[in-house]
Amino acid sequence: MRRVVFLTLLAVMATCKGAEYKVVCYYTNWAQYRPTPWKYYPEDIDPALCTHVIYAFAKMVNHQLAPFEWNDDNTEWSTGMYERFMTRLSQNNGPTPKSLLAVGGWNFGTQPFKDMTSSAANRRTFIETSITYLRERGFDGLDLDWEYPHAEDKTNFALLVQELREAYDAEVVPAGKERLLLSAAVSAGKTHIEAGYDIPTLARYLDFINLMAYDFRGTGGDTGTGHHSLLQALPTETGDDATLNAAWAVDRWISDGAPPSKLVLGIPLYGRSFTLSSPSNTGVNAPITGRGPAQTYTREAGVMSYYEVCTMLNTGGTRVWNEQDKLLYAYKDNLWVGYDDETSVRAKVEWLRDRGLGGAMVWSLDFDDFKATTCAEHPYPLLKAVNQALLGYTPEVVTMATGAPPTSDNKPGATETSDGDKPTQPATDNDSLIVILLVVFLVIVPLLVAAIVSYRFRAEIRKRCQNQAEKYRSCYK
Repeated sequence: MRRVVFLTLLAVMATCKGAEYKVVCYYTNWAQYRPTPWKYYPEDIDPALCTHVIYAFAKMVNHQLAPFEWNDDNTEWSTGMYERFMTRLSQNNGPTPKSLLAVGGWNFGTQPFKDMTSSAANRRTFIETSITYLRERGFDGLDLDWEYPHAEDKTNFALLVQELREAYDAEVVPAGKERLLLSAAVSAGKTHIEAGYDIPTLARYLDFINLMAYDFRGTGGDTGTGHHSLLQALPTETGDDATLNAAWAVDRWISDGAPPSKLVLGIPLYGRSFTLSSPSNTGVNAPITGRGPAQTYTREAGVMSYYEVCTMLNTGGTRVWNEQDKLLYAYKDNLWVGYDDETSVRAKVEWLRDRGLGGAMVWSLDFDDFKATTCAEHPYPLLKAVNQALLGYTPEVVTMATGAPPTSDNKPGATETSDGDKPTQPATDNDSLIVILLVVFLVIVPLLVAAIVSYRFRAEIRKRCQNQAEKYRSCYK
């Protein structure tokens, strides 16, 4: 009985610990333009697999948040993606994931951020109007995706974060809502970390920090093959090459003042590909002629979604996994790709748990095999691997929608954008308390009562046996 109670307490502690982790998922508003059948809509999100879902991206106009795509907001002829996004998240079987709006991104560039942060007046305009923008559209917070602040921007970026936090904390929160969250997607590269981030200030005022631990290679200037999202440096890497991995970046952010619990490790659901100079030389650092060709669905040179990698493997490709170095890649003919699958994802998540980080972030939902047609028999194999390794279980998933096209083919101002190179609510504190109380009253209390009753019953039998020892000697056999 004591063993049962002890194991139950351990289970409760594990549940509470799991609820502290974040699974941050980025949704991209341009994946709707991919060729069929891999178009991605808000209805394709499984909200059970994310604690926070970040809508990417918004832009800025006159230092104010503005929709990026023609159908982000509602129109007279269609329901906007913002509303469809919120509706889908609310369909979770458990707590609704927190929703954040990301502003910026690689294609957005750095100049609008420079201009907005250059004066107190410009920052105030952005901050005050951001509250209205987020509240009117139902978002729970803002994600800053400045790629990347330079040395001259370091102070202004820190001021922006501080002033945003102060304004969000001072807001009279609408009934039924919570204070707005504030996060940022930040670089894992040595040069950008040293130049643009006042890490102690960012760590103080941000709720969490999404570390983009990918695209270390494959974005240009490479002379040989290499994995774009290594967990740790390879034994042969020295100098700056030894910094091109997640472990180095995490250690640097922590050593410069970021609490591990606020760091959320970015895990890519896509690979970076190269064209081999010779199909017979397929290892790491093999000579290349450039990036891999654009694929049918992601349509960007050097980028392969997980489902496109699986298609390559299913048609004669070779998978190579180095357990010691946690290195994964595949090749077919003259195509080489470094990527992550369920095995390497679990290795990364186990590492971040051991390191005491706050959770995992994935870029992005539309790159996983969300249709379960090429990589696995169930949708979102990579995201489910994250949840299983991080939380110790796979949440009860929501019935997948097939996705729906925009309600009108009229797309004023719509432009095809590059896929960029980036970037369930575990229970809230109140929800965790409820779970604990339920376990206590439904499991632990009955077990304790049973133990007490059993003890008293045995004591009574022993007492009777002692009183009639001469007559009932067999009681002690």
